[in-house]
Amino acid sequence: MNRFKTISAVSIGAILTVLVILGLTIGGEFSAPLKGWLKATFTHHWLGKSAISILSFIIFSFIARMFIKDNNEARAEKLLMALFKVSILATLTISVLFFYLFSIH
Repeated sequence: MNRFKTISAVSIGAILTVLVILGLTIGGEFSAPLKGWLKATFTHHWLGKSAISILSFIIFSFIARMFIKDNNEARAEKLLMALFKVSILATLTISVLFFYLFSIH
């Protein structure tokens, strides 16, 4: 069974997707053209980020699965912990950004 290979690939896909969402969120707050493109293309910037995140997750997970050769439990555990840490840091980063942006307006 390739359970740990799949867990590792999905963890990598999720980590990269969190970073994509972080980049789109920060970029959208500081770049009106980016936010405008998301709104024009997807009818709302939140819908755009959602669609891009779903595609990113699928693509990154698939690519990671192709490159992972072995079924390694220790790597899967490390990647899950990395996903947890990246998610917490991204959440804190976005929270600080919005607290800052709303405090200056």
